[in-house]
Amino acid sequence: YLKDNYSKYISGQFLNALYINDLTINSNWKLPYDTLNFDYFKNLKKIEISTLVEVKNIKISNLNSLSEIKLFGDGTKSITMDSLHELKELTILGGKISTSTNFESMTKITYMHLDNLTGLSKLDLRSLVNLSFASITKNPDLTTVEFGENTKILGLYLSNNNISQLSIKGISGLISLDVSNNNLA
Repeated sequence: YLKDNYSKYISGQFLNALYINDLTINSNWKLPYDTLNFDYFKNLKKIEISTLVEVKNIKISNLNSLSEIKLFGDGTKSITMDSLHELKELTILGGKISTSTNFESMTKITYMHLDNLTGLSKLDLRSLVNLSFASITKNPDLTTVEFGENTKILGLYLSNNNISQLSIKGISGLISLDVSNNNLA
């Protein structure tokens, strides 16, 4: 029912949107918009958008219950995220990340997988003190990744980016590291 009436939900015409916890959007959906904006889905805990969904813009912000995002969107032109304070798992495979995406607000993230994204030139992970695993690979625009005292990181995979400098001195618990195929001197 939701997939056929998405435009009514997304415009806030149905209050039922407030009660949806998990939302998976796959190729069966006939989306009426080029943009997915999740503002009316205040109780969402999980968003998953499959690789076959063709949507140009995705905006996810101010969802205080959201703990997991999985986006598989090679054709996505803009992915914007902000004020996701309860987010624990973030997976984005393909697409273009907006420069206004605020990773710093996602302080509870424990798992991050960013792969094959354009538009991601600098990644500031200093505030992600709960991060234990990060796979940030094949992002051709990525030149800088900043860490703070991320003592919980056990696995860090930064291969096939364009990183030219990297300091991991604040990462004391690191067990596995891959920085192959970058521009490190």
